[in-house]
Amino acid sequence: MPLELPQYCELIEYTKMVIKGYANSLFVIGSHGIGKTYNIIKTLKETKTEYVYRAGKITPLSLYRLFHDFNGKIFFLDDTLSIIRSPDCISVLYAACWSPEDKRVITWNSSRLPEELEPEFEFNGRIIFSLNKIPENEMIETLLSRCLTYRLNLKYDDIIQIMEYIAKQRHEQLKPEERLEIVNFIKENSDESYPVDLRLQQKAELMYLYDKESWKFLLLPQLKAKDRNLLVLKTIVDTETDKKKQIKKFNEITGLGVSSFYRYRGRI
Repeated sequence: MPLELPQYCELIEYTKMVIKGYANSLFVIGSHGIGKTYNIIKTLKETKTEYVYRAGKITPLSLYRLFHDFNGKIFFLDDTLSIIRSPDCISVLYAACWSPEDKRVITWNSSRLPEELEPEFEFNGRIIFSLNKIPENEMIETLLSRCLTYRLNLKYDDIIQIMEYIAKQRHEQLKPEERLEIVNFIKENSDESYPVDLRLQQKAELMYLYDKESWKFLLLPQLKAKDRNLLVLKTIVDTETDKKKQIKKFNEITGLGVSSFYRYRGRI
């Protein structure tokens, strides 16, 4: 991935601040499929940092146990929105992320605590969060005030640039020209009004491998085009020269008749 993009460079530096102990925690916020997880994990691996990765649902007690059992590690909590929605989890994170004194002490005052867990321990780990969005409430605002926060914002042109870079990299099954053909199709049939992400590129490549003749038609429903019927016809015209076959395929995909075919064709 092209790390020369300023946004990625900043994300990597923030991640290294946590790795090197200059920050106890970091919230990375940005829309899905723009490389948050990829760049964080890449940085952790390149710096040979031992880390604990968790994604999905985590209960308050599970979070307490995680920090207790792997104390001292770097924790990467990826898309764990259940943590942010739980007041009990946030209470644990308050203590884990910041303390007015040198020591960060996490406590669990409950009779439900398993015997093998201490009710209180000094936490020496550091935490990186990656989320698509943050719910707005006072508890979360207080938590964010205790952490570094970085919002990864990529524009449409940035995403296309990254796709083109990825397409030029070695692939076990696809040639660079095939991967660039896929990116060009995405670029030609999307714009800033209908944002794309890097996961779409991966889906498109799998469709291409599945059926090199019909992959464009498989991809069309994934593209948020303003007028899908027009996009369907453009793709048919690009892939089929015989007009009768064009009309037949247009009818099969859209359910529309000959008059609609010619009406849309007049817009191309």
